[in-house]
Amino acid sequence: MFAALSLAAAGAPGPAAAMSPDIERAAEKGARELYDLDFDRARETFVRLRTDHPDHPAGPTLLATALWWQARYWYRTPSDDESAVLTGYLEEAIRLSRGLAGRPGMACEGQFFLGGALGVKAHWQMLRGKWAAAAMGARESILVLRPLVSCSPFGEEAYFGLGLYEYAASQLPWTLRWLSRFIVGRSNREEALGMLERAATRSQWMRTDAQGTLALLYTVFDPAPEKAIVYAEMMVRERPTSPLAHSLYAQALAFSGRWAETLAETARDLEIARTPGSTFAHEAAAFHYYRGIALMGLRRLPEALDALTVAVTTDSRAPWISAVHLKRGNARDLAGDRKGAKEDYKKVLKLPDPWHSHKRAKEFLKRHFSWSDFAKEITPHGGY
Repeated sequence: MFAALSLAAAGAPGPAAAMSPDIERAAEKGARELYDLDFDRARETFVRLRTDHPDHPAGPTLLATALWWQARYWYRTPSDDESAVLTGYLEEAIRLSRGLAGRPGMACEGQFFLGGALGVKAHWQMLRGKWAAAAMGARESILVLRPLVSCSPFGEEAYFGLGLYEYAASQLPWTLRWLSRFIVGRSNREEALGMLERAATRSQWMRTDAQGTLALLYTVFDPAPEKAIVYAEMMVRERPTSPLAHSLYAQALAFSGRWAETLAETARDLEIARTPGSTFAHEAAAFHYYRGIALMGLRRLPEALDALTVAVTTDSRAPWISAVHLKRGNARDLAGDRKGAKEDYKKVLKLPDPWHSHKRAKEFLKRHFSWSDFAKEITPHGGY
């Protein structure tokens, strides 16, 4: 669950309001490129930032963030060489952050970047499957971020990281609550959501991360469809060129049962994706997937099958291809094509499984997917 949350949330800061204008401009430019999934340009921007401001932690922190973003987005296990590069950036960022915090009047700024760098370090360890190191890193980041909430102008920014960690801790099973207490102490789901909502509306640099996280949480983990749409709309409004923002918005619409709006949104997104060089193409499978769900909701099964079949052929992230095969199997079941449905479910079992599609595929190999199952996926308590 924590890994899924970290996709929507970049997990590391841009600069806060007190930064120098040059650093602010470069960090915002690179952040926009990251949200737009233009990873190469983002890294180029952050390399220039690091070169122009060699004594400031913004450059190496954001370079490390960009590497983590790309690996996490594509669901790749980092190579040893990638880890060595990222570790180098983080060591530099941590050293510069501590040095900055020791300067008169710069303690809050230094601590802000220190908390961010430690957060990226924890997420990277999680991506590599090193759970103990990730837990230790998360705890270290929290201990830095907590005092920051009373530190103007960085307090609002700190609520994102604190809310994210506390929410994840609150959702751990009872058998792992000892780990929750170790990382964050007492965790409270409602307070965590409140911190994320505060960051989504009141922070300057972490607001997009908080909006995306809340859109995902309120759709999948803590279903509240209308809230999901509010934060997804907010993200689209503030990051209109981000394919990820539009994908989260389409998801919120689809799982709220707003079929016509889902079809309209995904039609616009797919039109942009067909533009040569558009990074919206990275999310094409997602747009076709939500289009397929909306068409299923309208009982237009032949069109739904067409949308899902197109999705299978896209050059998209591996988890989406697994999800699309699963949903096409569902649609084939509803259309009475049990043989085709089973072929899709068996295909799912041969594909990567970061979103736990295998469990659902095994279930529907044993029984038909029904309209009752579809309804349960869409209701707020459902089985998505």
